[in-house]
This record gives sequence, structure tokens and C-alpha cells, in this order.
Amino acid sequence: MDSGKWALAAFALGAAMAFTITVVVRLCIAERESERKDAEGAREEAAHAAEDSEAANPQPTLRKSEVNGTSSATGAQDGNKAVAKADGAKDSKEATTKAASPRDGKGAIAVAAGPSVTAEASALAADSSAAEFVATPEATELVTASHGAPAAPEPDAAPEPAAPEHAAPLDMEELTVTLLRSADPIADLKHEAGRIRTAEAHAADDGGIEPSGLDSYLARALDEAGLFSKDAGTPDVTVVLPSRSKTFYLRVNDSSIAWPDMVRVLAVESALNRTLFAWEHLVRDAQADDGDVAGGVAETGAPRRHKPSEAEPHASDTALQNASRTASPSPSLEDCYRFNQALASSITAQLGSSPIRRASMSDVLGEWGARQAIAAGIETFRLPVRLSASFRVNLMGGDAAIAIKHVPWNVFPASVWSEELGRVIPATRQMREQAASAYAMRTALLLASHAFRCSRRLCHVFVAVSEDSPTRHACLLSGDVERERLGEFDLSAPFNPESVCRMLGFRMRLEGGMLQEVEQGFSLDSERFCPRTRYESIDLSNRILPRFESRLLGVTRVSDLAINENAHRAEMAQVLARTLGTSTEHNVREILDLTQGDKDPSVREAGERTAERLIDGSLPDSDALAFSDEFIFGDDLSRACERAASLLRAGRASEAVDVLTEALAPVDALDTYTDTDAVAWREFMGYVERTLYNRLLATDGQRVCLVPDAYYNAQLLMATALLASNRPGQALGFARRAQDLDPFCIAGTLRVVRCLEVLERRDEAAEELVRQLGRAYDPEGLGVVYYRLAFMYWRLGKTELADACYQKAAVSRASCSGAAMVELKTMRAVTGTGGVEPKDVEDVLERADIPLAPTDEILTVLFEAAQGATDAEVFPVARSFAALLGALSGDDVMHGVTNSIELDPDW
Repeated sequence: MDSGKWALAAFALGAAMAFTITVVVRLCIAERESERKDAEGAREEAAHAAEDSEAANPQPTLRKSEVNGTSSATGAQDGNKAVAKADGAKDSKEATTKAASPRDGKGAIAVAAGPSVTAEASALAADSSAAEFVATPEATELVTASHGAPAAPEPDAAPEPAAPEHAAPLDMEELTVTLLRSADPIADLKHEAGRIRTAEAHAADDGGIEPSGLDSYLARALDEAGLFSKDAGTPDVTVVLPSRSKTFYLRVNDSSIAWPDMVRVLAVESALNRTLFAWEHLVRDAQADDGDVAGGVAETGAPRRHKPSEAEPHASDTALQNASRTASPSPSLEDCYRFNQALASSITAQLGSSPIRRASMSDVLGEWGARQAIAAGIETFRLPVRLSASFRVNLMGGDAAIAIKHVPWNVFPASVWSEELGRVIPATRQMREQAASAYAMRTALLLASHAFRCSRRLCHVFVAVSEDSPTRHACLLSGDVERERLGEFDLSAPFNPESVCRMLGFRMRLEGGMLQEVEQGFSLDSERFCPRTRYESIDLSNRILPRFESRLLGVTRVSDLAINENAHRAEMAQVLARTLGTSTEHNVREILDLTQGDKDPSVREAGERTAERLIDGSLPDSDALAFSDEFIFGDDLSRACERAASLLRAGRASEAVDVLTEALAPVDALDTYTDTDAVAWREFMGYVERTLYNRLLATDGQRVCLVPDAYYNAQLLMATALLASNRPGQALGFARRAQDLDPFCIAGTLRVVRCLEVLERRDEAAEELVRQLGRAYDPEGLGVVYYRLAFMYWRLGKTELADACYQKAAVSRASCSGAAMVELKTMRAVTGTGGVEPKDVEDVLERADIPLAPTDEILTVLFEAAQGATDAEVFPVARSFAALLGALSGDDVMHGVTNSIELDPDW
């Protein structure tokens, strides 16, 4: 056969083969299409059967029939009509929620780990143990689809093509450890996202192992949060994992930050938390259900990764461990988006399904307990975006007020799962604003319901959501929520937030599903929530304390908590300043008429003194501020202290001694401030010291009177001046006098210690410091005392005790903590000692009978007095205790309580 025939035959054979392949491919496609239609038909039949069953057995989602079966149509995360149906469900009907245990991956649409909010608000305030979210059936189906056993293939079915191999999901516990240890968590997050993107690119190019869907979700969320934005600033942040919520919190360390950068920080924080929630529910809990138990290997054969130790690198940073993350059942990218959209629509499920109990004035929780419970909820709720809220409580009036900061729209995900399209799509700004608006409504309902569960004495909770930015403040939602009306709704089940808010009477205006500015119907600092009686003068009060609060505070009258000796003079100065005119004669007459009959001798003396100054012209008639200063602080001893302090700063210690000696002589000659069996003269730096004295040191039957501040200051100044004059023996007497006047202030004790140190009596100096530790109550005071005691022990050759004391000072958050660490390292270098292990510090101190400050006795008084002052509505005292407890504990709940105890409002 010639070449032409061979070519013709080859062409014919090729055409025949091509035709045969085309026919086979088309037949396969037709067969697959037929199988798909059969499967869809089966699902439709199952869906119709489920609908018929539901029609026969209706499940109301709310106790109000008007909102049964509805879903939010605003926002991609709340059922945006153009993208996804309510809560990511395939059907238009909402499903009821079920409770889930912390390790139960079935039936949980949120993450287990934070305390559950129950009707017993006191338990929430006291407990920071784990609790749970609740789940919708769609999330359960999602988990089952992702992790359940595959169905057995039909005998005649064509083999499915091999699925692409995926790496094991990211271990969020491991990433958390990395971020908590990191000095630059933003850089670490960029590294992690870059690693995931690189793996995706390699898998696309050469068919390598693809990252898991969870990894891809994290990388995409961080990218959309603006982590790689070219115009983004690089704020210094620290990653914190609060003990109550166990969610990520990015604390900004910079003194100031641009608003766009702050929004990016919030978006990155939200991306981390959404990934955390997806990992906890779709990976960790699902593995637990599948039998992934101790032993190190899951049933899939994938090696179980353990937590990194101090001696090994983090797994996320090594290519070897990246390669070892072999295929295992894991959620897809779409699963993560569907889950978090359902989660954002069910944040109120954390409240549980128990209805709100009816109001009752018999609730044992007072102002202190209610505030702790509300603050604990704010810090405990596990939410996809940061919650910032302030609140006020007035239990006597049955009212609470909560102001919530609106989360900016660009913090919400820039991609959403579309049920109609069956894939993840980009979210428009309108969709994100709709999601932010729906989320704001749900947050308002969450906190209102939580407040009612914290105290049965509350009948009304006022809630507002406001947008706060450098350029705008606008209220978007405001309402007075009544207990009985809110109790009609089951917020643990799916619901339409707009419908519920409207039925509760919220003031709101929506355009295109987005909240618009409205007038806020209340102010946090209005008298309804902040009664005037809470702010009356402590020193001049006539109130009698209730019996229980009286026991907690150690006094029967509010005035027994006084700390200002000049309170009455200050009040009279204000009265007199309003009557002053331009006539000296008129002014002198007014002053003498108002002061000469006063029962306080210091007021009478002040009136005579200021009248004389007006007459001799040294005090102008028209200067009200100068008049008030002269009336309150113009006595000889106060002016002498001012001159002595100025002389000491100039290095003229001997002259300062002379000035103070002349001023103190007439006072001490008359034993004016000497204790008797009936009266104890004391000085207090604050309400905390006064209460500690009342509870721990006061003598029954002995009335406590206050010395002038100038008299106490004169003792301290004299001790300092005499030390500077190389007269430590004489200085010691004045230092001890100051110590006796205020036994809880470290100023007197430090001067006593210095005098003893100069006198080479270091053992006695150490004993004084140990004694003061038993009374130390604040971070600054106890830190300074430990610091001085450490140095004293070092000089005495007791390096083990010195090491332990230096370590206590270094962690005290006192101003000397940095110096304590430097001296500790110096001492170890000089003495050649290895130091005390941190875990052994307290044992070393206890063996030497050195108190662990603050002692249990001091802490008991602090907590009881805080409760007593708050419940008795003595707010200047209550705020002092709450602020101190917050400083000692570092607990965000206590900071929230402190902020809820308002300062004296300026009505």
C-alpha cells in the first residue's frame, strides 16, 4: 500500500477513535446527570416528608406567634435574601436548637468553653468554668456531612474520582500558644497566612497536598481583614486569651492608634475567633465523637499533633511537620463559612432555653452581686466580634441601662456562603452593613435578657447601640425593654431580630436592612440610674447604715467612713464664696456672721483669719479661689509645711527643721492630738484605709477623730529633714509618730526603716517591713515593701529570702517592679547563687513567716467592704474598693464593675 493510502487509513482510524471517545464521554455525562436527578428527587421526597411531619407537629421558634417561622432578611449573616437563607439552612423553615455538651459535636452551633448564662446570676459571677453554646440542626448536618462515615457505594455504581488529598486541619491550640508567646503576633499571623497560601499554590501547580479547608478559611479571613493591606499601619499588639471567654483579644499597646488601623485589629481578632469556633466544633469536637482519644493516633491514621514544649519549635514553622499533616476528615472552606454564619445568627442561644423568671424584690443579690453578674456575662459570652458595653444599675428603682458600641461593618467577613449558588461569594458593603445591623439587634437582646437573668429585682433594662468613631457619634438602636414582654420570647431558638425588636418597642429605623441614626431615649448618667443620694458627702452624712452593711464596713454611720478633716471648712468656704462682693466691710461681716457660731473650732479660726487678711489687704475681695484656699488651708501649720517642703527641695534641711519645730511646738505642747481612752486621733489616705482600720484595728468604745493633713505631713517632713541633717535618732521619733497616725500607709514605715538602717539596726528594719506586709493592701504598697525587704535581706546575707522578695516585687505591678528585677539579676551575679524557682517563692516566704501580701484577712475585708458599700449605695467608698480589687486581680469583670459605679454625675 502506497504512502497516500496509509495516510488515508490512519486519518480514518483517528476519526473513528475520536468519535468513539466522544460518544463514551457523553454517555458518562448522561449517566451522571441521571444519578444526580435521582438523588435530588430522593432528597425532595425526604424534604416533603419532613415538611408534612412538621405541619403535623409544629415547633414554634418564638413564644410570640407573629415571628414563628420567620428569618432575618437583612445581612449575609442573618439570612440575606440575595445570598443565603436564614442561618444557612437549606429550607426556608427554621429549626429549633438543642443543647450540646462541651465535648459533643452534635447539636452545637457555637463553641463550648465559656460559662453558661443561667437564671442563677450569682453562679455566673462567681464561676469562670466552661459552658456551652447550642446548635441548630443545620450545623449538626454540616458536621455529619463533614465527618460522618461515607455511604457504601452501590454495586453497579461507577467508581468516584479520587478526591484531592488535604492536609490535617490547623491545630488552633498550637497556634494559640504561638501567638500568646509572640513578641510580634501580627508578623506571626502574616507568616501563617503566607504558609497556607504557598501550600495552596503548590497544590494547584503540581498536585501536592492541599491545605485543609480550615487553614484556607483562616488565611482568607486574615487577608480580608486587611492583614496585608499596603496602607495598613503596624500597631503593637499583644494577644490575650481571657480566662472566662477563652477567645482571642488583641490588646493594642500603642498610646494612640489610627481609626482604620483599629478597625483592622478588630477584624483580625474576629477572623481568629471565627476560625477558633470552627476548629472547636467542626474539628476538635467531631474528632472526639469519632473516637479520637488518648493514644496519639486518630482512627483515620493521621498522627495526632501535641502541644509544643519550650524546647521544640512550633509545628506551624517547620516544613517537616507541614508535610506530615496527611489527609484526614476535615471541614471544607464552605463548611467554615456556613458554620460561622449560623453562629452569628444564634449568639443569644448562650442564654439557654429557660424562660426569664418573674420579677421579685426577694432576690438576695444586691447592687454588688447584680453588677458582678452583668459584668461577668459581658466578659464571658463567646462572640465572633468584640463586645464593648457599659452599664448602670439602680436596683431600688428596678432599672438597668446598657450602652453597646456598634461594631463597624468592615469588621464583618468580606465573603459569605450563598445557599442559592452553593459556593462562597464576595460580600458587598451593603451586605456587610446589613449583617452588622442584624448582629447589633441580636447583641442588644442578648444583654437585655442577660441583665434580667442576673437580678429578679430588675423590671426595666434600657439598651442602646451607638456608633462611635473619631468623626461620628450616632445612636442606631434604643429601647426600654420590659421584663414581662421580653420573657415571652425564646431567644435560644431561631428568630427574626428586627421583628422581635419592633415588638419590644425599640426605637429603630432601617433602610435596606441597615440601621440608621435615631434619638437615644436615655442617658447612662441620668438620675433614674444614678440617684443623687449615692453621692452625698461621706464626711458630712447623717445616714445610718443597714445592719448587714454596717457589719461589713465596721461602722454604724456613713460619716464614720470620713477621711477629710477639712470637709466642713470646705463646705463653708463654698457658701461664703457665693456671698462675697466688692465691699470689704460687707465681706468681713458676712464671714464673721456665718462662722462665729459654728461648733467646729477650725471654722471659727478660719473665719477670723480670712477676715483679718481682707482687712489688711493681703487677700483680695474679688478672688473667690484665693479666698477658698486661705479659708481651708491658710492655718499656720499648713503654711509651715509648704515652706519646709520648699526648703527641703532646695537642700536647706536645717532651716526646714526650724520652721517645722516652731509650727509644731504650740500644737504638741497642748497634747492636742494625743490619744485617750475615749478618742483615737488618726489620718487616712483613703476610704480603703479607713475601712481596714475600722474592721481590724479600731478599739470598741474609742471614737476615731481625724487629725489635720498638715499635722501628719509635718511628722513626715520633720523625719525627712532630720535624716538629711544626719540626726537619725531624732528622726526616728517623728517617723514612728507618722506610723502611729496612719498604720496602713507605707510612708511612715519607710521612714522608720530608713532611720533604723542608718542606725545600723537592719534586723529591726526588716521586722518593721515584715509587719507592714501584714497590712499591705494595694499593688504599689506591697511591691515597695517587698522591694525594700529584699534589699535589707541582701545586706543581712539572707540571699534566699532576698531572692524571693525581689521576685514578689517584680510581679507586683508596682512602680519599682522594673528596679526589683534589675537588682535581682545583680544580686545573683554578685553572690553566684542560682536563685529561687518561681514556683517555690511562696514556700520560701512562708517558712520564714513572711506574709504573702495581701493576706487572706485583708482580702476578706476588701471584698466584704466592697459589697457593703455598693449595696448601701455609698458610692465614693464603693468605687475605691472596686478599683482596688480590679488592680489586685487584673480581672476584667472587676474593671467592668468599677466602670459601672459611676463618678458623681454633673446634672
